[in-house]
Amino acid sequence: MVKQGIKAIQHYCKSLEQEQKPLNEIKILLVGDGGAGKTSLLKQLNNQEFNAQESKTHGINIQSLTLQTQNTQQEPIEVTGHLLNTGSNISKALAMTPPYL
Repeated sequence: MVKQGIKAIQHYCKSLEQEQKPLNEIKILLVGDGGAGKTSLLKQLNNQEFNAQESKTHGINIQSLTLQTQNTQQEPIEVTGHLLNTGSNISKALAMTPPYL
């Protein structure tokens, strides 16, 4: 590639830009007192049934949720949300969270 010159390198970089797709991904960390309803909120977002006897979360629970929306050009897109539900001990839960999240 280098032997072909700067034009070849520019052409290659431009071709990479055309192939790129945006990463439509968000991460949401839910923090609150134990029994506050964080797990119930996640269940509602995932269209799951409410359970008044829901047990408390121990550590951290990670769920994914796919949302349908539109971009700025009004084209339909999917956005993936990674919802991190922490137990009441936030410092312990965050210590167990992988650093890439």
